[in-house]
Amino acid sequence: MGGSPTTSAQVSSYYNTHKDIKKATSVREVFKSSGLNELMDPSKLKNGFRDSSDSVESPNSRAIAIGFDETGSMGHIPFTFVQDGFPRFINMIQGGALGYDPHILFAAIGDVKSDDSPLQVSQFEADNRMLDQLRLFYIEGNGGGNDGESYQIPWYFLAKHTKIACFNKRAQKGIYISIGDDKPHPETTVYQFKKIFGDKESVERAYKTTELRDMALEKWNLFHVLISERGYGSYHVEETWKRLLGNHIVILDDHRYVAEVLATILKMQNGVERNEAIDMIEDTDAKKVVRSAFKNFEIYEDGATGIGEATKEGLEFI
Repeated sequence: MGGSPTTSAQVSSYYNTHKDIKKATSVREVFKSSGLNELMDPSKLKNGFRDSSDSVESPNSRAIAIGFDETGSMGHIPFTFVQDGFPRFINMIQGGALGYDPHILFAAIGDVKSDDSPLQVSQFEADNRMLDQLRLFYIEGNGGGNDGESYQIPWYFLAKHTKIACFNKRAQKGIYISIGDDKPHPETTVYQFKKIFGDKESVERAYKTTELRDMALEKWNLFHVLISERGYGSYHVEETWKRLLGNHIVILDDHRYVAEVLATILKMQNGVERNEAIDMIEDTDAKKVVRSAFKNFEIYEDGATGIGEATKEGLEFI
């Protein structure tokens, strides 16, 4: 991880150099990996961690992780984000708008029960290298018809395989936002952990998803953006996420505005009032959609260790 926080001008220069992004008409033209890239492989992390550290260019870093569901119904969302959304996202958070230096890691989420690459993770980056790494993801586009995806696995990764200066030096939690249309599986087995993180992973039993959530919450604020358009994100799925994360979820019925949702979550968690944060969105249609999506949304209080209205009684209802 390194470099100074990127700006809209630098992003524009990147897209002018990489004209293939705007010209692309399919996911494979932007995400060209045909299998798991070893740079994104959780079993090959240097020293076993992804590291977000302060530097001369980023002295007040804060770790941000964004997880995209890349299964069959959701692979178009990271594509749309890279092609159109990323410049708008940077425009909303650049130049000290968040009050800190954002270090951003991207994750690709699949289904550990059926996929070859159920978790992929980039480095924490401050500059345009985050885009280079994001484009290395293998959009497997699979996922099984088994009533869930592996949204819980990144929580384990964040808890056990990240070192973040914002928390270690300033007791300031990282911010993780996942995006998808399904619910997590209720449990992760020893075999599944080792499938993703390798045989050296020191897990000796299965973990309930509520346990993984609580592990991650020790140093991360956890949010989820539930995609509800085209019949995705059913009531049952929504209730699962509410029981897991309380009102720290956003119900979005138009995936084109993921960029605005991500930036608004970051702004609100840094103290910007809801209406003020939404009014910063330039596009009128986006502003209307985001305002509806954030109707019941809540941020985390500083120093909070729990998840408010969410329950810790398990996932028996799944």
